[in-house]
Amino acid sequence: MNLSPAILDIRKGEYSKAARHYKSQNSYNATLAQILNGNYNVKCSEINSTNKMNAQCHYLNAIANIRKGDEEKCIENLKMAINNDSSYKKEALNDLEFIKLRKNSEFINITK
Repeated sequence: MNLSPAILDIRKGEYSKAARHYKSQNSYNATLAQILNGNYNVKCSEINSTNKMNAQCHYLNAIANIRKGDEEKCIENLKMAINNDSSYKKEALNDLEFIKLRKNSEFINITK
């Protein structure tokens, strides 16, 4: 399957079209397309390959969780992302997705 059209659709903001390209996949890009299309009940499960991909997937899962209001799962995924790649501490602090968590003691502790 040629994934280039799906990635182009994401870049053009045609999220539903991109999501259709990925249909039943659960890769990072497929999960991103679903989240951007408003489906927050997805999970990036490209976890197992490399630490970098593990961190990216956990971070993306944290975004999906916060968007659906599950702060506990969000924090859990952020912890895993940061454990795999400490650069996500700064990323999470600056990411507006997590603005609701800025006064959360767990969020503060993991982003120190």
